[in-house]
Amino acid sequence: MSKEKVQPPSTWSVKPLYEIADVIVSNVDKKSVPGEHPVRLCNYIDVYNNENITPDLSFMEATASQAEIAKFRLRPGDVIITKDSETPNDIGVPSVVRADVDQLVCGYHLSIIRLKSQDNDPVFLARQLNSPRIASYFGRQANGTTRYGLGIDSVGETEIWLATPEEQRRLALILDTADAAIAKTGVLIDKLNKLKSGLLHDLLTRGIDDNGGLRPTHDVAPELFKNSSIGRIPKGWSFGPIQELATNHDGERIPVRQSDRSSKPGPFPYYGASGVIDYINDYIFDGNFVLLGEDGENLVSRELPLAFIASGQFWVNNHAHVLKPLLTTDIRYLVEILEFQNYKGVIIGSAQPKLSQAGLNKLRFRIPPYNEQAEIAKRLNGIDKRIARERLFIRKLTQVKAALSNELLTGKKPVLSKITSKV
Repeated sequence: MSKEKVQPPSTWSVKPLYEIADVIVSNVDKKSVPGEHPVRLCNYIDVYNNENITPDLSFMEATASQAEIAKFRLRPGDVIITKDSETPNDIGVPSVVRADVDQLVCGYHLSIIRLKSQDNDPVFLARQLNSPRIASYFGRQANGTTRYGLGIDSVGETEIWLATPEEQRRLALILDTADAAIAKTGVLIDKLNKLKSGLLHDLLTRGIDDNGGLRPTHDVAPELFKNSSIGRIPKGWSFGPIQELATNHDGERIPVRQSDRSSKPGPFPYYGASGVIDYINDYIFDGNFVLLGEDGENLVSRELPLAFIASGQFWVNNHAHVLKPLLTTDIRYLVEILEFQNYKGVIIGSAQPKLSQAGLNKLRFRIPPYNEQAEIAKRLNGIDKRIARERLFIRKLTQVKAALSNELLTGKKPVLSKITSKV
């Protein structure tokens, strides 16, 4: 049975975009030309990475002619979309200019959509353009082979579902409120990460004394420290190569292709990394991982931190160093010291930076007694758990926002007659 086509509410109107807005394709490049006027340039990445264009963003400096400035100068209320992309399924990404930004000009690979009437809300329009319905339309209209583009006619013919002006404003406010909650949580996560970074530095340079507090700094109590090739470390600590913390299991690899691992037990998740430290079962990982099904299809892909603890059994490719902590090493401490370590002097290659086994073996790590390792890790773990909770909250908020957007932008859920500050 075919799915019933979703239609807008009877109280909404349906119009092609060109009836309610002008579409202006920019041709301003990133070059600075003598004799032209200095401008700030809103580039592709500014739009792609930000739902809102605001004065606090960092824009590149360029030049433009007087005619280009007059035509492509961005105004509050403009909606900008990415008109080019490497894939047809990631095109037409919108952003709204929320405030006046001095001498800000729209750059190449972008189109300005400027509403003709104040009856229509630019935030509502941007949400419409970002909806699955219109994203699917843009994907079908994108032309190209190695790079895809949206023509001005295709953009102009985009079917816009228009709620009443009041409904548009209310809907925009609801979704803005959801965005504000997500942004607020993101700021909190940034603060927690900075807090952890500072605590990590203190714990891994000063350690914890017998009373459970941070040791005084070397300047305050030099008698508590000793010199080493990696700098001053607390007395009672040692330092050494990775072999004094973990055993290396490089070479114990499982083939990526299912046909090549048919004699192996499975199917286990497959972990691929791009060159630094990796971790399986009790081992350590870095980079991206991809879960593979028995047929080798990618099921899940997501970013991972530099070092983390995973449980279970996994396939691992040749781009990963596999380390297993010694019995005298706290596993969580190993994760933290790997994140703290400076790899700058041992990374080789430029196009594809790599940490070789020889490079890894050159490094020297701080090694406190086991009990102190465990206490250091415990304190850092408390912040990690808080960060993990906030990240989970953001994921839930994002899911709620996506579901709410779909219901509001298709008219399935009517907007409230009164809007509060809560989502």
